[in-house]
Amino acid sequence: LTGDTTTKEFKTDPNRALRIDRIDYINPTGLAAATPTNYFAIQLKNGSTVLGSWSTLTAAQGTLTADTFVALVLNSTDANLVVAAGSTLTLLLDETGAATLPAGKLIVHGRYL
Repeated sequence: LTGDTTTKEFKTDPNRALRIDRIDYINPTGLAAATPTNYFAIQLKNGSTVLGSWSTLTAAQGTLTADTFVALVLNSTDANLVVAAGSTLTLLLDETGAATLPAGKLIVHGRYL
């Protein structure tokens, strides 16, 4: 990707809430940490609530090592990690500058309540 993109990634069971335990991201080619004018922010969201995030900004999480799982930083409020039944989770890939993010995979770990 070379620009901002939002995609629908997951829909919870229509009858049960989901507790997010972990969110992993893997990118086969990786992406080096970058300056404040050239980086990607990755966010898994439930509506406007960020469930987990990673930034390739040098001052944040930094480098995505090639072919290595990274755990997104989870929302610090435990209640925000419980997603209501029938919710759609979206992935925001937010580019600043001219960064290019190679295709990757997102894995959501959780349990239905």
